[in-house]
Amino acid sequence: MLRELTFACAAILLTGCTTLSGSGPSDQRIVSSASANLTTPDRGSGLKYALVDLNSQVISQIPDYNVGSLNASLGMRVGAPGTVIIGVGDAVDVTVFESSDGGLFIPTGNTTDCHCVKMPTQLVASSGVISIPYADGDVQAAGLTVPQLEKTIAQKLSKRAIEPQVIAAVTRKSASEITVLGDVNTPQKLVINDTGDRVLDAIARSGGVKAPPYEEFVSVTRRGRKATVYFNQLVKNPKENIYLVAGDTIFVDNQKRKFTAFGSTGVTGQFDFGAESITLDGAVGMAGGLLDSRADPRQVFLYRDEDRSVLLRQGVDMQRFPPTQKTIPTVYRANFTDPASFFFARQFPMRNGDVIYISNAGGVELTKFLNLLGLGVTVSQNSVNTARNTNLLMNGK
Repeated sequence: MLRELTFACAAILLTGCTTLSGSGPSDQRIVSSASANLTTPDRGSGLKYALVDLNSQVISQIPDYNVGSLNASLGMRVGAPGTVIIGVGDAVDVTVFESSDGGLFIPTGNTTDCHCVKMPTQLVASSGVISIPYADGDVQAAGLTVPQLEKTIAQKLSKRAIEPQVIAAVTRKSASEITVLGDVNTPQKLVINDTGDRVLDAIARSGGVKAPPYEEFVSVTRRGRKATVYFNQLVKNPKENIYLVAGDTIFVDNQKRKFTAFGSTGVTGQFDFGAESITLDGAVGMAGGLLDSRADPRQVFLYRDEDRSVLLRQGVDMQRFPPTQKTIPTVYRANFTDPASFFFARQFPMRNGDVIYISNAGGVELTKFLNLLGLGVTVSQNSVNTARNTNLLMNGK
């Protein structure tokens, strides 16, 4: 009786029974639930996602790893060095020259070579003005460039001084400060140089980043708006190294990029990239590779959120996804029994937060059932060996 019952249960398993627990969803479940794919008909799913098999067309459309952009993001374009604008809190020196003595500031009989007078250093008040004697009241300084301030003062003194000429200089630029915070060696406030400072200039003046560059992300906040870029992208692409303006805040954030692997892998868990970039084959290797006794090498899955435009270029039908949905849950599938798949895996870049799942082979479920009965029979994943073991059970051997 036990022999007949054993054979009946084994036969049920061989015909596709999936009632035994597994380490994750079966490949049949993943394939049948995909909302869009390149290889199988659309069958619909509660959670709509795309299933994409790795091939040369797909690989060619996978963009290089990138997070955000300073260039063209939130109006933070590269631009040009900013003109020094006088602001509240700045210290300004003003020197007035007259063409001859006997004028407003130069007494008659002046024996010095310079027909000039230097005013006391002025701090731009909260109202934005400085005080210049005989200039018909306070002079508006905040919001002007240095040449504009010089011209304004000269015009106000022209009725009293003899052909006045003015030279002004900003000796303390409190209004031209930026702030550098986060994972740098010397967080501080910096004054923008007259020639202009870019993001990397400010980071360098703050002692550089603490952690390996491939773990760093840089954010710039400007007038309440924020944009973020990967540090190495900032270094490689000059367009991302934008000029700074007064009031900008730079924050360097250390983020170790990680991926998760589970299923029929040698080691399951979360893994640090440990490098600037890794590819799918390297990630599978870090997770201990595929277990020979369990894994189905045809069903290696990678889960990520992919940009809609990328999937469109790959040829995925996007009709099942709302037009406003810019990011699509995507499952990429690699078949490691195909030699070409290894080359594709070597070209497939991993991203932070990716999940790798390796499905069990079909014969694993029968092995679980036989072990549950305590028969101690090891069943090969090969269908011929599975059938031979089933015959042994029927004959009582």
